[in-house]
Amino acid sequence: MPEKTVNADAELDKKVDEMMDEVKSNPTPSQTDGSTVKDNLEVTTMRELKKPQMLSNTYSGYRVEFITSMSELPVSHAIFSRHGNIVMEENKDGGYAYLLGDFEEEDDADLFLKNILIKRYPGARVVKYDKGRRIYR
Repeated sequence: MPEKTVNADAELDKKVDEMMDEVKSNPTPSQTDGSTVKDNLEVTTMRELKKPQMLSNTYSGYRVEFITSMSELPVSHAIFSRHGNIVMEENKDGGYAYLLGDFEEEDDADLFLKNILIKRYPGARVVKYDKGRRIYR
């Protein structure tokens, strides 16, 4: 990962931490029902991590494979806070592929790859699936 990106991510993390500390430390006014704003406030940050869904064995279409690993990545891995709706595929060799997007047309998947993902993930590629089976191209 380029140094500039790492520094930007660290700066953003620091700002989020500062904002969360401020929200936690400032008293909140009481509401008419006796609860506080904080009681009713749900804070959502980009740090909420979501375990990826497994690729369905009935899925047909195109997805973009952006990371592969020989072992399952921990939920704390940066990709899970950076991207939503990640799908994971366990390969026959025991490795794992992490996928983004859900496209009926290959051209749409290619546009997503070229315009969004390729700069951050130079090894990313479009993968076709037919009824849960990977079709290599």
